[in-house]
Amino acid sequence: MAERGGGLSLWAGMTIDEICKERIKPSATFLNTTAAGCVVAGIITPMATLLLGLASARVTVLGGTVLVCALGPISAGLHWLARRVLRRIRQ
Repeated sequence: MAERGGGLSLWAGMTIDEICKERIKPSATFLNTTAAGCVVAGIITPMATLLLGLASARVTVLGGTVLVCALGPISAGLHWLARRVLRRIRQ
């Protein structure tokens, strides 16, 4: 790798197009990971709590339904957005 400023360049030997593609990937990964977190927090956790009988007075079927209805579309939207960001790589 070529040295620049006393350190190794991470982008040595790559074209500008390849560098741009590599810089897009972390953004898509962040969005997709956030979408997965929404699924866990808003869908899987409330369902597991209700199914295992761990629900307290605060966690009810209505509250779980509200979480699923709220965070389900948010998660789907974030995942869709991540896919849109990754499409920029192919162009």
